[in-house]
Amino acid sequence: MKSLDSYVKYIAVAVLTLLLLGCNGQQTQSDQPSETENTGQMDNANAQYSPNMEACLPDPSWLKNPQLPTEIASTDTFCDFYKFSLQSFIYFLSKNKDTQTWNFENIDKFPVYNYANTGASCTDKPNDLSVSINQAKGNAVIYDQNKNVVYYSVHFTRELCNAPKQGDLPVGTIELKMAWRIISDYDKSRYVNITRDLAITSADGQQRNLENVTLGLAGIHIIQSTKNHPEMMWGSYEHVDNNPDCQPKAYKSNFSFTSQACYRSLVKGHYTDPACNFNEAPETNNLTGGPTEICRVFPDGSDASNPLYYKNSQGVPYDENKYDLNIDAINQLNKAMTASNYFDSEPVLKNYYIAGGLWLNDVKEPSSVADNQRGSLELTNTLMETTVQGGDVSKSGDLLNCFDCHIYKPNETTTSGLSHIFKSIQSPKGIAHSFEGHK
Repeated sequence: MKSLDSYVKYIAVAVLTLLLLGCNGQQTQSDQPSETENTGQMDNANAQYSPNMEACLPDPSWLKNPQLPTEIASTDTFCDFYKFSLQSFIYFLSKNKDTQTWNFENIDKFPVYNYANTGASCTDKPNDLSVSINQAKGNAVIYDQNKNVVYYSVHFTRELCNAPKQGDLPVGTIELKMAWRIISDYDKSRYVNITRDLAITSADGQQRNLENVTLGLAGIHIIQSTKNHPEMMWGSYEHVDNNPDCQPKAYKSNFSFTSQACYRSLVKGHYTDPACNFNEAPETNNLTGGPTEICRVFPDGSDASNPLYYKNSQGVPYDENKYDLNIDAINQLNKAMTASNYFDSEPVLKNYYIAGGLWLNDVKEPSSVADNQRGSLELTNTLMETTVQGGDVSKSGDLLNCFDCHIYKPNETTTSGLSHIFKSIQSPKGIAHSFEGHK
């Protein structure tokens, strides 16, 4: 009888797992929430969330009592890293019960990078939000289908303000880069949103101001160091309405950064349609402009043809291919976020998904060792690195991701360029912000 009871329990768990995760045995293709039917969310939206199953799932306590995690689990699995990042995502995008503002808005804990006067970033507490319109590579500027520019803000932990200028950045260093689009009151329920006066700086040095602008969060990088991972865990998230994959798998309408005509071109396999010019964004300084047609080159930030998912640089095969391990962890968490009742208490967060993550296997080795990198080896955010998805960067070798520009060297993270804002925020006079390469 005991063995029969155990068998029944095993079958019950298996059935629940299939209901929540929708597993089909195939892990070679991404199942992004932004690629589903018109709601922008995945199937089985009412599936019950069950944290006790043996799967990669978020913890319900993260919502009841949002807190920043301090270390990645010692088992060091792909799931461990993504859960660490997701817990931080939930914390930053939760409301402070006393002030009813988002946690990332606490300027006492998380100063805002001042694009116009970088050296004042740690001391100023302005009422307006300092933003840029330029991306890292080529100072690219993008516009949504409403012809409004995307704005970028950077937030960081106050420990950076007094960090030593040699050695490693402080344990617990966090940088957030956030991509914002102008939204209407009608769209507020679908976005983490703020209404602020904006202090706008563009790469040409021009400064402008806008008052009372309602912005919706369309993308975010969360970059966080721990004692065991000074290279930082690089996690990226996007809104489900942003854009489709360049090779879409399912119908969806009303993208924020892809027209229906150009989406139909993608469905037909015409990624190079000259009428769309996908993922091209020239440098400009206008706050309105023709819509930028964007698609995601590598779902989950992962190129299945990259040999480094399957073998090391010496050609020795891994016991398990890291491509499947990476996207499996991402997709399980994304389904828990968007297709179960996990976020019922914070429904706006159901409209975001994990775009990928990146970290290192061995922190005693630099990030320049290609097979030392782990996670989404082609990680980009379509709204922050639009033009370099799968493209060429002059100093790139086999990989194109965050570590191309953010260099990790053991015990030298303050001087290696891992953070692109560290030097400028510590300068008393401030230095001209280098938009090129800032990510």
